[in-house]
Amino acid sequence: MGSSAQLPGVPITPSPQGPSRLAAHVRNYAWGSRHAIATLQGREAPTLPEAELWFGAHEAGPATLEHPGGDVPLDAAIAADPDALLGPDTAARFGGRLPFLLKLLAAARPLSIQVHPDAAAAASGFAAEERAAVPRRHPDRCFPDPWPKPELLRAVTPFAALCGFRAVERTLDLLDDLTLPGAGWVEQALREGGDAALPQVVERLLRLATAPRRELLEGLRGALAPTGGQRPAWGRTREHIAALHATYPDDPGVLVALLLELHELSPGQALEVAPGTPHAYLGGVGVEVMAASDNVLRGGLTTKRVDTHGFVAALDPGAMPVGRTRTHQIGPGHHRHATGSPYFALHEYRDAPDATASHRLDPASAAIVLCLEGQVTLSHAETTAALTAGYAAFLPARATPCRLHVEGTAIVATAGDHHLDGYPMGV
Repeated sequence: MGSSAQLPGVPITPSPQGPSRLAAHVRNYAWGSRHAIATLQGREAPTLPEAELWFGAHEAGPATLEHPGGDVPLDAAIAADPDALLGPDTAARFGGRLPFLLKLLAAARPLSIQVHPDAAAAASGFAAEERAAVPRRHPDRCFPDPWPKPELLRAVTPFAALCGFRAVERTLDLLDDLTLPGAGWVEQALREGGDAALPQVVERLLRLATAPRRELLEGLRGALAPTGGQRPAWGRTREHIAALHATYPDDPGVLVALLLELHELSPGQALEVAPGTPHAYLGGVGVEVMAASDNVLRGGLTTKRVDTHGFVAALDPGAMPVGRTRTHQIGPGHHRHATGSPYFALHEYRDAPDATASHRLDPASAAIVLCLEGQVTLSHAETTAALTAGYAAFLPARATPCRLHVEGTAIVATAGDHHLDGYPMGV
């Protein structure tokens, strides 16, 4: 892998010798917020809702590397000098590509109910859409890249999500609590088939004809109305399903949501979402780290394209909720969120009375450092990058070790250190 690669039309800029600030790529989706990210960053509210800030090198929205020799897209900088920026091992493992994408996400409204493909499905789906000549930026494209998309979400504010199929016994208990008219076939299918019946139940719900779909949704609206007789155990689930129903009153995705486990995260808690896991983020601000992919198969709760066949085919009926991920303390003020992904690792540094404010960063690969609160300073040799809340910097592999000074909270994303067996790397 040579170090003189150049993207067409992009001049070669000397690669950074130390940490450099990143200007995020902004995604203005309708479910985003006009206030949350702007407030975090201490600036005026934008005209359009800001849903996601992308700090990464994905070709659909690379961040911009602020460089004395001229600002350059991060993917172009990496392509020009992959060994120096990623580290030789990471460059070899991932084909000269930054393997992870870090996002700051603000959901003022629920996101679609969706699932991400595993590596084999991503590669085959990408190849099929390439053969069909579907433009990679086309709204009907489900596989703009050939990479899987495991992800982890760390809550910045209280964050609600539906994630993973609920245990069948508990779903039957919920349906019993709702006494939902017309749902007898769902209960029968789950009692007889257990977890294995879940994809078939999901597909039938999504493909209901207009009249039975509306009848079932109208029955659900009535069943969700508070009467004082419901069991407290299902109170929060009822509230969130009712909010989905109010937003999408004619969408069968609301019915599928009845099968998913509710997670309400406090700030600092995290949820890991493996490929094949159905999920819908309901609201809040969070940090996401994921394999560098934009592949999404949607089943409902959206105005975007719904691919019922692809969504159902990608479902893992064993994708039960994993719950909140554990964190491991590495040292004073330094924690790591547990994940088995080879694509990413997520570290967190906080100042505290019993913690040092200065840390040595020495990852084996490139890192992206995001300040969540307070101020963070990265120092290497004669280069310094200072960050305030909501802003990030890129730390090239050649610039490690580096000193990280934290007066608040910093998130550090790097490539994972797990072995790649069982993780095809795309095409």
